Amino acid sequence: MCKRWLSSLRFVAGRGLLFGLTLLLVLAGSSLLVFSLAYLTGDPTTALLPADTPPEAVAAFRRQQGLDAPWGVQYGRFLQRALQGDFGESLRYRQAALPLVLERLGASVRLFAAALGVALLVSVPAGLLTARYHETPLDQGVRSSILIGQALPPFVVAQLLILLFAVRLQWLPATGDTSWRGLVLPVLATSSFSVATLTKLLRSSALEVLSQDYIRTARAKGVAGRWLLFKHTLRNALLPMLAALSVEVNSLLAGTAIIETVFAYPGMGRLIVEAASARDVPLIQAFVSVVTLFVVFVNVIFEALYRVLDPRLANTPSDV
Repeated sequence: MCKRWLSSLRFVAGRGLLFGLTLLLVLAGSSLLVFSLAYLTGDPTTALLPADTPPEAVAAFRRQQGLDAPWGVQYGRFLQRALQGDFGESLRYRQAALPLVLERLGASVRLFAAALGVALLVSVPAGLLTARYHETPLDQGVRSSILIGQALPPFVVAQLLILLFAVRLQWLPATGDTSWRGLVLPVLATSSFSVATLTKLLRSSALEVLSQDYIRTARAKGVAGRWLLFKHTLRNALLPMLAALSVEVNSLLAGTAIIETVFAYPGMGRLIVEAASARDVPLIQAFVSVVTLFVVFVNVIFEALYRVLDPRLANTPSDV
């Protein structure tokens, strides 16, 4: 185990050497895409100013915000400022864009971490038990729940949860906040699809592991069912699930943007929806940069954990 941890630390250090370059390339590509899409959807002044604004006021606003310059000039100015950590001023809020995003970062991280924790706490035991009790009423019930969870989008689940727990039972608030009561419904709605996906994946992986020869040998030697399930099955069955978690992180992040809007939750997702409707390019760029940094960091962590759990990767090089 110690060797695997050392190998994982070397892997993280090696990846760190490429982290900066990769991040710069991703940020450059995403910023170019955001600028292009913002111009394709129209002039930001039409979304930020009233329709009856005099032409002189519109022209003054465009000069003030630098929107009168050609597209290439505006993009070059942004890159020059972004390299210094300055993403410009939000067109809607008239404040620095990056601090606005960072103010909402904590709330979004709490929602994301809680949703990921719930997804793991539910999917791991559910996947193992359905594999252990294959083709039983428990297995059939969980499989039916998986189909429902994958069929219902998170925003539909959010509406159903509001109707049941906020309107009918009045147990929880309909609008989200940073308290534990305000987090319950957004977390359940955000994690619903991930719970179904991860449970299905772990069930399939555990069934494959339980059919291996070493599992049958352990059973023949009288190894207890619980010990067999958690000691011999769980670790190997978790490998495909852990590999899929890096992709599931992106789904959770995308889901939080919608859920935060439904619940009026004070996070980055709600902020970016408002920024997109106003074509607030500086704010969108700051959001994309923060999320890109977060996703790259989480993917590196998951790759390191995969190397810890898989002994076959303990002595392999870190690809740098």
